[in-house]
Amino acid sequence: MSELAIRLSTFEGPLDLLLRLIEQEEIDIYNIPIHRITEQYLRRLELEELDPQSAAEFLLLATELLEIKSRMLLPDHQLKPVYSQDEDPRAQLLERLLTYRRVKVARELLFDLHEPQRLFSEEFLLELPSFDEKPLLMDPAILSEAYSRALRSMERFSEHAPKSFERFTKRNYSVSLKQRDILQLLTYISTVQFSSLLSASAPKGEWVASFLALLKLQQDQRIHLSQPELFSEITIEKRSR
Repeated sequence: MSELAIRLSTFEGPLDLLLRLIEQEEIDIYNIPIHRITEQYLRRLELEELDPQSAAEFLLLATELLEIKSRMLLPDHQLKPVYSQDEDPRAQLLERLLTYRRVKVARELLFDLHEPQRLFSEEFLLELPSFDEKPLLMDPAILSEAYSRALRSMERFSEHAPKSFERFTKRNYSVSLKQRDILQLLTYISTVQFSSLLSASAPKGEWVASFLALLKLQQDQRIHLSQPELFSEITIEKRSR
């Protein structure tokens, strides 16, 4: 296993460490090889001197991993992607990891919004909307999942993009114009999937502007966001006024 050049004190908790191990080893999060990831997790704990306060959380997850590992040794549980909580001992762990990852992505987006130099860089200039004190009236996990899907699409495209895409010019991205475009689209189509709003080759600034436009429209109760089931597409509908 390749070593992590980072100490446990850097992680915010055991799920953060586990997620980093999964990402570092390029493991499919929907098909975690529990024996392998458990051994790596335990090895990481052995390499560290845990203080009593933080040790409990990390050791609790270690216990859970060992329990899942023992259940996976039963004949009925061959290694395959998780589809049902009733069928796979890894299902609850998967759901917790996905929830944690969604929250982490949403938090990173908020960090971007509070660091002006990250948004007003040479890559793009972003016109930020003004949010009032009205509640958003939505499940934050839905939007964070949509944004994380967008980021993954961009990352996959960037890996295989031609050299011509490496050059870009400073551009302005208007959130208000994105709101108008979304509403105009919904006058012709009753529902729109979030992934269809932009192509994977769109610049990050345009993705962020679209995401903020959705936040603003949802807060103003002009659209409704829904996700029929876990891992499914995010659907956008126009609210009747």
